[in-house]
Amino acid sequence: MTNSALPRGSFSRVGAHYRALLLITMLLTGCTTLPDAARWQETAWHSANDPAVWAPLLAAVVVLPYDNDMSTKASTDTPLFGSKESAKRYSNRTQDGLIALAIASAAGCALTDETDDAGSHQAAATAFGLLGSGAASSLLKLTTNRERPDHGSHNAFPSGHASSAFASASLISATLRHCGWLDRQHWLADTLLYGSATAVSWARVEAGVHYPSDVLAGAALGNFFARWASQLWLGDDGHNSVLVRPDEHGLVLQWSYHF
Repeated sequence: MTNSALPRGSFSRVGAHYRALLLITMLLTGCTTLPDAARWQETAWHSANDPAVWAPLLAAVVVLPYDNDMSTKASTDTPLFGSKESAKRYSNRTQDGLIALAIASAAGCALTDETDDAGSHQAAATAFGLLGSGAASSLLKLTTNRERPDHGSHNAFPSGHASSAFASASLISATLRHCGWLDRQHWLADTLLYGSATAVSWARVEAGVHYPSDVLAGAALGNFFARWASQLWLGDDGHNSVLVRPDEHGLVLQWSYHF
């Protein structure tokens, strides 16, 4: 009988990240006022309509029939990382680095921004974004019980590495905007951040521990929680959104982009 429990090592790795986040939260969020129920619902809906959320989710559905073939070819050829071991090592180290950078940037912004409650809001957004995506990912893993390509366990969907990597990248990007850092080079920072998160996700496929749909769903999940957190506590509506809403003549497709 196959053991479907989550690997012991993954709990220790995730636990260390969560303890660090909880410590920051306790230090900096003591005076944070929670948004009201209407704000939670409004920002959740707005975040779900962001292309960075629904586009990878749609892509996950599209590639689902080709998951097995794509995973087998990627883990056999390992075109980017050269071996499964290198891909695993890269994904672990880069994920840890992105999480650490998300925490450090939030703390740095909190310490340098003189706006009232800036520190507590920044810490709350970072903690909620990472803890929320991590908790949702773990719950979905237990619910879906999908076997990994290497048959090591039944916790493939969604990819926790992809979720935390994209959540971290999105939160760092929001922090840079919120604190006014790298205004002219923000596009370069975003390219590096999301490029790193994408590389982490692909590394999990080359390592043979995830299917493409796993990492695409993980990316959508991480982006959703990061954007939701940024809108809740930082008032950051992001760059663009697509909204479908009813009117008297039918449905209206609305696209907005914030410069």
